[in-house]
Amino acid sequence: MAGSPSWRSRALALVAALALVAGVAVAAASVAPTQAAWTDASYSSAAVTSGDWAPAPPAATYGCVAMNQNGTVMQGGTCTVTKVRYDQWGDNSQHFRNYYVDVQSNAGSGYVQLTLDLNAATLGSDTGVGTWKWNNAATTGGEITPTSACSELPKLVANTGQFWQSSRTFYFTMVDKRGTGVTCK
Repeated sequence: MAGSPSWRSRALALVAALALVAGVAVAAASVAPTQAAWTDASYSSAAVTSGDWAPAPPAATYGCVAMNQNGTVMQGGTCTVTKVRYDQWGDNSQHFRNYYVDVQSNAGSGYVQLTLDLNAATLGSDTGVGTWKWNNAATTGGEITPTSACSELPKLVANTGQFWQSSRTFYFTMVDKRGTGVTCK
C-alpha cells in the first residue's frame, strides 16, 4: 500500500522508542546527587543596648514538685523555682543567712517539695566578715521543713506548707555554725 508504513518500519520505530526510553532511564539512574565542594562560614553580632540581664540558673540547680497533702505527686501538678536569693551578715565566729525562694505552682491545698543547690543562689546584701563555711552549716527556721541532712548542705531538699497561691516566696534562715534550733536532720 502506497503511503502506509510497513510492519518493518513500525517495528523499527518501536525498537528505537524503547531504546530511547531505556537510555534515558539508565542515564537518570547513574546521576548522583550533587554537593557543594565548599561551605562559606557565616558570622553575625549584635550590640546589647539596654536591659536587666540576670543569668538563669542551670537546669539542675533548682527543682520542685507539686505534691498532694498525702505525700503523693500531684497529677497535672506544675512547679517552677524562679529565683533563689539570700542576704548574709555576721562575723568570723558565726554567719547568718536569710534565703528567699520564689516559686510558681498549682499545688493549691497541697505543698511543694523543693530541691535546691544553695551555692547557686544570688547574693542580695552581705555585711558579713569572713567566709561562709558549709561544713558546719544548718537551717534554723522559716517557712520550709527540711527533709535532707545538714551534712548534705549546700544541697537542700525541703517541703513547704500549703501553697494556696500560684506564686509565692518562701523564707528560711541558716547559720554556718550549728547550735540550738537546727531544723535540718
